[in-house]
Amino acid sequence: MKLKIAALAVFLLVPTQASAETCEALILQVDKAIEESQASQETKDEAQRLRDEGETQRVTAGQCETPLMQALELLGK
Repeated sequence: MKLKIAALAVFLLVPTQASAETCEALILQVDKAIEESQASQETKDEAQRLRDEGETQRVTAGQCETPLMQALELLGK
């Protein structure tokens, strides 16, 4: 029984770790895109808001892709 519980815990933690690494990479991409963007300040502010939302979701739920991808799309990346 203990082995099943341990196996389940490992199974559940592995996707979270992969997702956290994906989130961190996306956050860095958004940061770079904001710095390099020629978009209006309003667009950059919205991208920053989405980036912050993605980071918050990474910390609380381990899922960040939607707002970060939206930020990249907004900046044309």
